[in-house]
Amino acid sequence: MSSGIIREYAPDDIVQVVGTQPVTGVHEGTFVEIERAVDTTALDVGSDGEVTMTISPNQSGTIKMTLQQASPMNDYFNTLFQAIQQKNTAVGVVPYTLKDKNGNTVVSAKQIFVQKVAKVSFGDKPEGREWTFLAGYLDIEPGSEASI
Repeated sequence: MSSGIIREYAPDDIVQVVGTQPVTGVHEGTFVEIERAVDTTALDVGSDGEVTMTISPNQSGTIKMTLQQASPMNDYFNTLFQAIQQKNTAVGVVPYTLKDKNGNTVVSAKQIFVQKVAKVSFGDKPEGREWTFLAGYLDIEPGSEASI
């Protein structure tokens, strides 16, 4: 049954910061996807039907951001990628935060680094550049949206 309450969402209220840089120039559509690398829990069922729940301590995860082709963040992310390529982790490993200013979702990681450089493609319209980052410890707190 509906609560009758209208919830509000605005994509421009999603604030991301990589290192010290606020992320700007995100692509239309899905511009960020964040997920853990493994399931948090698993079941093991014995031959006699007894069940054991395993809780994984693995809190690593992946952050995929899709930027506009012309976004200046592509240059910054490429700088991070190049630093990792040169084994300069002091430059290439940075913190990450995401906050939904209109809701309760918060994501953070003390250290992320580029796993996969963006694919380069060109067409008759500007294309998105998808960057993939890894985090050894990813704190994900999905939340609801604010009501009007």
